[in-house]
Amino acid sequence: MTVLVEKLPDEPIIVADLIEPMDYYKDIPEMFARIVELRDTIVGCSKYYAIIDMSGIKADFSEIVFSLSEARKASKRRLVEFPVSVHLVGTGDLFEMVANAAAQVQYGGYKAPLYKTRQEALDAIHTDLANESA
Repeated sequence: MTVLVEKLPDEPIIVADLIEPMDYYKDIPEMFARIVELRDTIVGCSKYYAIIDMSGIKADFSEIVFSLSEARKASKRRLVEFPVSVHLVGTGDLFEMVANAAAQVQYGGYKAPLYKTRQEALDAIHTDLANESA
């Protein structure tokens, strides 16, 4: 799999790093399965965070549409009592389209802000975590 999915130590944050070359039709379903698997290891939090870093890929439109359909399938495995906050990393019109489409019900209804860097996404999440514990 050319998608590295890891949970950050001692944080309710899962990072999926997409790397070329990718087989979208194999790697994207595996990525969502791994996120769900890691989600089930997180305890003691009211929600968890998923960063999907797309900055290392050059996807075409059909691969993006397929990936969005997989996001919709993954949304059916959500836990109402343990929501996910999705954060996307990437630049360009195609990734802006992904962030906008992800919010639509037919693609899972994920409110997924788009950041230029992973650090920006982590900073936003850490701010949210600090506000939640305050």
